Amino acid sequence: KGDYVTQEIPLLQASICTKDNCNDTFAINEVVIKGDKSRTIHLKLNINNNHVQNFSGDGLIISTSTGSTAYNYAVGGSIVDTSLNVMQIAPVAPINTNAYRSFTSSIICSDDSIVEVSPECDFENSTLIVVDGMEYYFKELNNIILSISDIKIKLLRTSNYEFWSRVSEKFL
Repeated sequence: KGDYVTQEIPLLQASICTKDNCNDTFAINEVVIKGDKSRTIHLKLNINNNHVQNFSGDGLIISTSTGSTAYNYAVGGSIVDTSLNVMQIAPVAPINTNAYRSFTSSIICSDDSIVEVSPECDFENSTLIVVDGMEYYFKELNNIILSISDIKIKLLRTSNYEFWSRVSEKFL
């Protein structure tokens, strides 16, 4: 009937580099970085070439505004208005003890930020990367570079769609 609006949303770009090569992938919602086994993973987190922290826990979720109401929300991340072009880094089960200090709340980055995640230890030789629910295993991961892509996708929404009404109805 033509009763719709078009919404453009940016994709999250991840360049996943191993010892042998780099693979580029794109996500609508999020990229999750975890160990391939049920144990703590130790990761270095840099934003814009600045070391932020050595993270220890179950993993990290890097999400778009669109993905803020998905896995990110389930681990306690913030709901972000989809009109904002940002990345959010949310910890999954962070360890915060005398031995390990990990951030416990999410970090919001601007659309021009570059996030780099790399294994902190040499023994982290197998990593699970989940891109919008699709699992990929990487041996000998060097790093993952994440940024908001220039590539956008178009979503068709009914003309009465309003983000905050939907959030209130579904989540609050």
